Order: sequence, then C-alpha cells, then structure tokens
Amino acid sequence: MNYRRLISLLAERSGKTQRASRKEIALFVSAIKEVLAAGKRVTIPRLGTFSTTAEEARSPKPASTEPEKKPAVVRRVEFTPSSVLLKNLNEAGPGDE
Repeated sequence: MNYRRLISLLAERSGKTQRASRKEIALFVSAIKEVLAAGKRVTIPRLGTFSTTAEEARSPKPASTEPEKKPAVVRRVEFTPSSVLLKNLNEAGPGDE
C-alpha cells in the first residue's frame, strides 16, 4: 500500500476528508520522530514498538599518512511487531489484506 492509498483508506473509514487524513498522518509521524529523536521508545498497542539503537559508523581504513578519525555514531530505527499483530498476520491467508 502506498501513501496515497493509505490516506484514501483512512479518509473512507473515518468519514474525514483526504486533506484531514493527510494532516493526521503527518502529525502522527512527527510525534513518533520527536520521541525517537529524544532516545525514547514508542509502543502502540496491537501494532508494535519503535525504538532506536546507536552504533559506531563504519569508516574506511585511513591511509597511513592520514590521522585516524573516530567514527561517528549512527542511530537506527527498529520496529518490533506486537504478538497480536504477528498472530493476526499468521492467521490471515495468503493474499489477505
């Protein structure tokens, strides 16, 4: 499902306009980004948990004449699906949406 179809689906199910649905999705994503940027987790019941991890970035081996640089820290976003979501997905038949 792409972004446009998601907006249409939410508008149909909520009875709101596509413009209102688009704004609500933007607010939802913005809120998750803010919480993750603060290093916290976001748990949505029956969906899952978004969290971040930090690790050293890979860096190419410096030439012998260059001073060694300390690699930067890279933050990654992880999503762990809830057991309810996994159960629902596994109960659905192939091609069911």
